[in-house]
Amino acid sequence: LSLSLSLSLSLSLSLQVCLRVLHELGAGASLSVPDQDGSMPAHFAANKGDEGCLRALHALGAGASLSATDHDGYTPAHCAANLGHDGCLRALHDLGAGESLSEADLQGRVPSHFAAQDGHVGCLRMLHNLGAGATLSLADADGATPAHLVTLEGHTECLRLLHELGAVDSAQYQGLLSEPSLIDLKIKRTWL
Repeated sequence: LSLSLSLSLSLSLSLQVCLRVLHELGAGASLSVPDQDGSMPAHFAANKGDEGCLRALHALGAGASLSATDHDGYTPAHCAANLGHDGCLRALHDLGAGESLSEADLQGRVPSHFAAQDGHVGCLRMLHNLGAGATLSLADADGATPAHLVTLEGHTECLRLLHELGAVDSAQYQGLLSEPSLIDLKIKRTWL
């Protein structure tokens, strides 16, 4: 194992051990208490990409926090999708928080919007495979779909995947790739 992988594994294992120790010391209830922003420990684990912590939280009785929303309406699934942690999306699904993969935040954005905006192809594919495929063409409160977001950000690989999965029809897909599009505008904007 490489040094960075070893450190990452030990940190993850030490966090899981800390969770268990806190639980044994009677602090188990605090595993489901939100911070000042409404974030639960599960939000932090998903942000970090720590599937082991999500599983430990579930095992220690904090399973309900796996689909909890913070003050912005974000679930741990939003956090995982935003940072490209497709393994966390699978863990959340497997641990009973599958409905949160399709849950909208206060602005109508679902985890697929977050994955699309940041170009996380693996998360988009995982969301589709776990049954949240209908959200791949869902519009948010501003009318933006994941296809709009990947086009705006220039994530052509994500656009191809959305087309492959049926979230973008062929005419729209060809138009986005062949005409001067938002992708071209994004590229030009970076050179100005």
